[in-house]
Amino acid sequence: MLKERGYKISLSVIFVLGILFRCYVFFRNPSLWSDEVYLTFNIYEKSYTGLLSSLSRLQASPPGFTVPVKILLDFFSPAAEYYRDMILRIIPFISGVLSLPLFYYFSKLVFRNKKKYILAALIFFAFNPCAIIYCAQFKQYSTELLCAILLLIIFYKIIFQKEYKNIYAAGIAIIPWFSYSSFFIIAAGFLSILIKKDTKLFVKTFFPFILSCLIYYIVSLRFVFAANYAEMNKFWSGAYGFLSLNHPLRFFTRFGELFAATKATSVIAGGIFFLFCVRYCFSKENLHKKILILIPILLVILASIFHKYAIQPRLILFLLPCFMIALSSIESKIENILKIILFIIMLYSLPNYYPEQTSLSYSYAREAAAYLKNNLKESDKIILNSIQSDYEIYLNKLNLDKSRLIVIPCRTEELEKCQSELKKLPEGSYYFLSIIAGVEEMTNIEGFETSRINLNFNPKWNKTLYFEKRY
Repeated sequence: MLKERGYKISLSVIFVLGILFRCYVFFRNPSLWSDEVYLTFNIYEKSYTGLLSSLSRLQASPPGFTVPVKILLDFFSPAAEYYRDMILRIIPFISGVLSLPLFYYFSKLVFRNKKKYILAALIFFAFNPCAIIYCAQFKQYSTELLCAILLLIIFYKIIFQKEYKNIYAAGIAIIPWFSYSSFFIIAAGFLSILIKKDTKLFVKTFFPFILSCLIYYIVSLRFVFAANYAEMNKFWSGAYGFLSLNHPLRFFTRFGELFAATKATSVIAGGIFFLFCVRYCFSKENLHKKILILIPILLVILASIFHKYAIQPRLILFLLPCFMIALSSIESKIENILKIILFIIMLYSLPNYYPEQTSLSYSYAREAAAYLKNNLKESDKIILNSIQSDYEIYLNKLNLDKSRLIVIPCRTEELEKCQSELKKLPEGSYYFLSIIAGVEEMTNIEGFETSRINLNFNPKWNKTLYFEKRY
């Protein structure tokens, strides 16, 4: 048994390191990337009531997240883009930091102060790379993680400690306004109450929830579904975001990406994920507890198979506390070895982890725009590839004439097609702004000036390349 002193020291170390990791990624404050940019435009372009409705640019974010962000922006009115980007990320950062003590509290409830189980759960939670990185992303997923933990605590107190308070019913009713994914946790909680056959408790908690949902649907959700579902379904189908029984390996890779940085390690991590979920399912644990922990995972899988919910690391981040409880509840020699393997994968992934496994995790568009502001000549033009959103919000302040902005669809795997488009350009000098690899190869064309300035903000991505085309 762990001694009290050692236990407290271990807790302190985990908390300090977990918070430091989150502070590190937050204060790096990189340029906004793709989806962050799209969501930012929505914050600027829409009124407070407009944020209740559907968002543009293929975005979906609950008003409980977007409205407070808009309030912060309006209150601080930052002139500098650096501070603007940081303010946008304050709520995800605070949510991520608060998740640590709340998850610790939840694990104490579940494990009834069994110290080694609590420490195991907290270690995996504190150092999960996805949980850390989304503290510094202007998206709602870190907030959804916080909401999931709050709901798990509320339902645990109601179901297992028989502690009912009106504030618990109010919390269950209000949290969906802050988190779309909360419906999965709420469904599991109500199912557990139903199976427990506590009709009075069910009515007292369910009635405020359904009333809130009706209002939520009328003022917000129906517009979100109408505007975004079809396009989201098309997008995620093309991005292999939905699980399929025809592709069983996708079950492992998609869930494994919550912990791992590479495809190979994500398969291993995903296998460990499902192994512990199955083991927990057949464990001697209380049935109602297993329902609360495992049903959200099962519902997400079913929703994904039927193309109602995509599986990506950020979208399933809210499931992290459920899995950590299942993981920490099961132990044997083999299973402890698997836990060590998963922890090593997570530690390896910490410096290498990127959302979506793409360049979108760290953008340098803000730095590139700042360079252009000081160096762009009147005769220079700017070329953007088809993925232009990283630069869009920063180039706005340059007040460039539209004739000086040229969009050329370029993909790394379509070198010849891109070169063909570049050859059509008139004589002149250009800055090629791109977030894909291969810019040098694309512009390696006869007739282009061979001496060029290459501004590499990142060895692989975010190329800002200057070249001259001459006849």
